[in-house]
Amino acid sequence: MSELMRYLHVHGPWDFTTLLLNGAAAVYIVLRLVFADIPKNAEVSWTSRLWKYAFVAVYTFLALRIGFGLYKTPVDPGELLVNQLIAAMVWRCRGDLRIIDDALARAVERWKQREQAASSNGRKWPRKWLRYGAACLLVCVFLILSRCVTSS
Repeated sequence: MSELMRYLHVHGPWDFTTLLLNGAAAVYIVLRLVFADIPKNAEVSWTSRLWKYAFVAVYTFLALRIGFGLYKTPVDPGELLVNQLIAAMVWRCRGDLRIIDDALARAVERWKQREQAASSNGRKWPRKWLRYGAACLLVCVFLILSRCVTSS
């Protein structure tokens, strides 16, 4: 056990446990996304594929870094929490990220409907809020993905 801890460059049992949980979450996410439960004739949009490839690439890289002992420890518990939440999200949607893509598309469609209804009543909703929301969403996704690739 001590040889494995030295190989992974961990500083104690807590660090070892969090590193293993982080690696297990990364491996689970990759396997669940690669072997997703998508119906055979289902139509998959390019954005869903892009989400899937991005998550697979990021978490494969994370799992390989942990497996080869290249992950800088100590593991940040915040990163572990984010990875566990993403693993729960992937488990909940059974690896089919079309659900997330559809939810985002519905949210944008509802926003557009509200904007049209407000403009027909004489009120003009600023379109910039839609851009700000999309920019915030992209920044959050980028932070989550970059947090998974880099270590603190």
